[in-house]
Amino acid sequence: MAKLLAPNGKPSKLTPEQYKLVRTPEFKAWFGDWENSPETASKVVDENGEPLVCNHSSREQNIDIFYGGRIFRTKKNEVKPIWFTYKEFNEYASGDDIFQYQCFLNIKNIFDYTKIEDVNKLKTLY
Repeated sequence: MAKLLAPNGKPSKLTPEQYKLVRTPEFKAWFGDWENSPETASKVVDENGEPLVCNHSSREQNIDIFYGGRIFRTKKNEVKPIWFTYKEFNEYASGDDIFQYQCFLNIKNIFDYTKIEDVNKLKTLY
């Protein structure tokens, strides 16, 4: 099997299925064309410039919509806080009552709390 390469020529960190998925027109219509127009695509990419797989753990099963970065909706139509990590799932996020999701995130405007200009912009919103 040929080695899958990222646009920068380094080995891709994606599985073969993910590698194929992120290159489809449907994915790029949602995420943005991260290969040809990264400035207009989601900013959630890895060091190779490919979409980054993020992990989410929850006691909720069958989540069908993640919405807005702060909340998600379950099939019961409940709204709850949401967290993602790029790190591997660990013991904290495991057990019989924990469900694990691997996701791509479409986030185009990232707030960097370490930059004072971003903090000042946020203050003007409230």
